[in-house]
Amino acid sequence: MHRFPLRRLWSATAITCLAALARAEQPESPAAALQTVTTESMLENIKTLASDRFGGRGPGTEGEDLTIAFLQDAFKRYGLEPGNPDGTYLQDVPLVGITADKDMKLELTGAASSLHAEYGKEFVAWTKRVVNAVDLDAELVFAGYGVQAPEFGWDDFKDIPSHAVFLCLIYPLVGFFIGGLMLGYNLLPLLFPVSAGFALLGPFAALGIYELSRRREAGLEVQWSHAFDVLRSPSIGAIAAVGLLLMGLFLVWLVVAQWIYESLFGVLRPESISQFLRDVFTTSQGWKLILYGNAVGLVFAIAAFAISVVSFPLLLDRDVGAAVAIMTSLRAIAANPVPMAAWGLIVAALLFVGSLPFFAGLAVVMPILGHATWHLYRKVLPR
Repeated sequence: MHRFPLRRLWSATAITCLAALARAEQPESPAAALQTVTTESMLENIKTLASDRFGGRGPGTEGEDLTIAFLQDAFKRYGLEPGNPDGTYLQDVPLVGITADKDMKLELTGAASSLHAEYGKEFVAWTKRVVNAVDLDAELVFAGYGVQAPEFGWDDFKDIPSHAVFLCLIYPLVGFFIGGLMLGYNLLPLLFPVSAGFALLGPFAALGIYELSRRREAGLEVQWSHAFDVLRSPSIGAIAAVGLLLMGLFLVWLVVAQWIYESLFGVLRPESISQFLRDVFTTSQGWKLILYGNAVGLVFAIAAFAISVVSFPLLLDRDVGAAVAIMTSLRAIAANPVPMAAWGLIVAALLFVGSLPFFAGLAVVMPILGHATWHLYRKVLPR
């Protein structure tokens, strides 16, 4: 049994009363009483009650005891008489606390052997039932994969071989560079701009992943071939329009990146990879290239992110048109600037990591980002 002065109901009122009483014990009129309530006196009480020492003032904690003592002392100091029949400021309120027994045991019994799990390391359990102990003897039911939660749509990889889908997009990109270098076309100055620019086209490239997530959420059959159902979407025209816009940004970025390189190093291409690396990392022009290139690339990345963060999932989900989809994406960012900025940094970091081993890591990164983007869209624009 715990005793406390109905803290939730009194929180703001008690602080206001304390602030008033601190300045005048017996005001002559309500108007005079209001004059005694000052910002300084209120903040003083708020600062005390909200301090770390009170620990949140949770029921059954030391913070609760400190809060009760603080209020009682203040009431006594200001001459307030208790209103309860027992002559106290408090009233009894039943309170139950449930604490998990760290020595609880979990035994999984199979046909040939048994497994004993350790609490806190291999399993956690608790109950809302107000009983001293709970004994459970039941069949084991498979509920999902690891931390993925199907009820939140976080079980995408269970039925979706999405890594194989994206491999079809990665290897042509790598082949483009390898073939170009083998044919004598020196693309070294554009190697990083094209790699970094992949972030501009990533949302469009992940359309198939969005479609797989959409189908799974709708309870439809999911096979890898369904990724190409995007081509039959009612919004295919709008999807193509937004995709062309991103492609335009990508091409403009390449032109700007080439111009930055030529303005610093001239039109001659490096004769070898080693010379290119020396030019970039050991010369003042190279450091300027890194600084200017990344700064300008950031502007293009932000523009592409703002345009496409929810526009492609929206177009797959609803036939709203390219302009509406883009404006919705911009409004979503304006309404959630901090979460969207954090998501943009996560996308950039994962794309960078996935690109390091010759783009092979994107086979894992892109499906994860694709599924996550669909769920982000669902959170921002629920049905």
